[in-house]
Amino acid sequence: MLKGTVLYRLPLQDTIIRLSGNFKLYDPGDEGFIVAPFSNEEERYIILNEKEEIISLHKFIPSNDLELHIADRLNNHFSGHSEYMEYVKSGVKAIENGRLEKVVLSRCEQVELPETFAAESFFRDLSISYPDAFTYMLTVPVFGTWMGASPEILLNSEGKNIHTMALAGTRMNHSPEGNFTEKEINEQSLVKEYVREILDKSCDNVSLIQGVRQAGNMEHIVTYFKAECWENISPVKIAFELHPTPAVCGLPVREAFEFISKSEQYDRKLYSGFLGRIRKNSTDLFVNLRCMELNGSHAILYAGAGIVQGSDPAREWKETENKMETLKRVLGNIEL
Repeated sequence: MLKGTVLYRLPLQDTIIRLSGNFKLYDPGDEGFIVAPFSNEEERYIILNEKEEIISLHKFIPSNDLELHIADRLNNHFSGHSEYMEYVKSGVKAIENGRLEKVVLSRCEQVELPETFAAESFFRDLSISYPDAFTYMLTVPVFGTWMGASPEILLNSEGKNIHTMALAGTRMNHSPEGNFTEKEINEQSLVKEYVREILDKSCDNVSLIQGVRQAGNMEHIVTYFKAECWENISPVKIAFELHPTPAVCGLPVREAFEFISKSEQYDRKLYSGFLGRIRKNSTDLFVNLRCMELNGSHAILYAGAGIVQGSDPAREWKETENKMETLKRVLGNIEL
């Protein structure tokens, strides 16, 4: 039986959970830490609750002796500026032709790790630097070692009460350009309508609050949803139906997924998938954004941007750069 380990910290919490156990395909009713790739056609895996340790974040002393797995398949196609710009242009054309309403196009970039890099220490620093995010370090066979600081909830639940969000539309904090643009408002609206439609099929008492969510050096338009799922529907089932949302894929979902598969020329794997903890009466699931995959002395960073009518390729490229800064800042690869 394969073994896996994860360290994670929930948003605004000062405790780290270290969980280890058998790493296996998910079966309904399993409890543990679930890992799901971007592709909804791939299998979902889970680390069962074999050993759990709860540690205060500020008393956490990294041992840095955890065995770090490296995936059998590592991405080796890193899109440069001109190539990514062409992706965006083709996405805009597909939208203008009526094939798509929105598509999220991503890229990955490989950076050299500092000589002093130690994975558990980096996880601690990430957790301290981004207290509002879900931070994690995951090392498992099949997928390798991943780390991240995600601002986006896929679904949280207590009993039948669930919370989710529609997060999209991105700008730098305190942008001198003023309010969010029509493009950014439209992009987020598509995600909001999709989430509402999914919830209405399985829930009662759906309510929402509109706002702005800060995430590191950026801020996004966000809609927070509350609902009560029907007696015969589990919150985990709703999470599976939500994924992949238009915030990471596009609309229509199937057509956008196919466009992404043909355009990006690399395997997203866990990037823009979801992960988190499933318990008997509660779930804490997050979209895997602002993340990286370890590859020996290098890290592969992932980021994407939502393309809608009127998207500017240069602006979308810059958005992916800004999102990668979330991890680069802690790595020390750019000046703070």
